[in-house]
Amino acid sequence: MNYYYSLRPVRCLNCMEVIEMNKLGDQQRAFARAFPLLLLYAFYLGYEITFPPEHTNHIRNSFLYSGRAKDINLFKDGIYLIETKDHLPLGEYWESLGGTWGGRWGDGNHYSWGEGR
Repeated sequence: MNYYYSLRPVRCLNCMEVIEMNKLGDQQRAFARAFPLLLLYAFYLGYEITFPPEHTNHIRNSFLYSGRAKDINLFKDGIYLIETKDHLPLGEYWESLGGTWGGRWGDGNHYSWGEGR
């Protein structure tokens, strides 16, 4: 059973795992509420967005794997923007919402919630 998405405690978990499970769910819901705001802001600034293919080989319990992060491909006027600095306006906006932007450690297209690096 994938206990990350369960709302009920699983018998084999100890109390700390149940607390972490609730924290994870809270972070997933907060990410789901905030991420559309980031997309709308990007469109407002004239950017276009696509999403890289989802990979199933993310590190287990990583923010991408656990539904608390998303990588985005950023375009402006048909040009694919690959530099971290290209994401700066969106990264700063994402941080103002309470998210963590990967541009602070050189992963400019990474937007997560609760990572707190």
